[in-house]
Amino acid sequence: MGDPQTDCLFYFRGIPFMHQIYNMEGLERVEDFEVMDDDVFITTYPKSGTTWMQVFLSLVYAEGDESQVKDIHNFDRAPWLEAMMDDVVKTKRPRLISSHLPFNLQPRMLREGKGKVIHVLRNPKDTLVSFYHFHNITKFLESQSDFQTFVEQFIDAKVFIGSWFDHVRGWFENTHPNVLHVTYEDMTIDLDAVTKKVCEFLGKTLTKQQLESVKHHSSFNIMRDNPKTNFSQVEMFDFEKGTFMRKGKVGDWKDYFTVAQSERFDDVYRERMVGLGLDFIWDLPARKPTCSVELV
Repeated sequence: MGDPQTDCLFYFRGIPFMHQIYNMEGLERVEDFEVMDDDVFITTYPKSGTTWMQVFLSLVYAEGDESQVKDIHNFDRAPWLEAMMDDVVKTKRPRLISSHLPFNLQPRMLREGKGKVIHVLRNPKDTLVSFYHFHNITKFLESQSDFQTFVEQFIDAKVFIGSWFDHVRGWFENTHPNVLHVTYEDMTIDLDAVTKKVCEFLGKTLTKQQLESVKHHSSFNIMRDNPKTNFSQVEMFDFEKGTFMRKGKVGDWKDYFTVAQSERFDDVYRERMVGLGLDFIWDLPARKPTCSVELV
């Protein structure tokens, strides 16, 4: 008997993808995709803040004018390169392009330094928990009633897009002159600082009022209540089992991981991420940190 989780997936160059969204031909086309100088790629491992950055950047380019983007679905604000390439090609420049692909599967021109990349990452325990819920509401993925099993599948890369560890390492170890790394935690704790950093990176100058509008209209509550950003109109999800946008919080992992699971994950993290010097926030500063990983 096959693994019900991996039976929902097919492999392309060693990475698992969902049959219902991706196909070999579309993934093969990515290599030769023509990247423009003003293209901005939003790259993420799933459930790391992709939707938030899509909304946020669309508002930055609209200079805070929500009326320009409110009624546009996230799929159209920043279409997915590996699943919607024809839509990407037709998108008005400057293009916002989303991708879950690891660095080595990105277009050759991007790997060679063309365009700009905003890479969003999130502490992997919160990513794992959010991914666990994603699997439970996605109709064509195996529901995960056993959290322990999913922890092991995540560690063993038997989930959509494969290894979080390899994905993140790939974006940090490969050189690209125009990559900005942003964490979900920094966006949560100090969106002002992230907004300033992103605008400088993109060469955008916004007024104080425009910046406030960007922050307000990309807040979790606003996104959660907008059907164009909360995915409530997407048929691939079973919303009787949950919502696409759940809590949007830092440290949710502590409500799911047992001490043993946390320690097991910490051991894997230390082994797989050694040398990168990543410094994640594992909990909000107002609360006492409980993660045993020492990040150096």
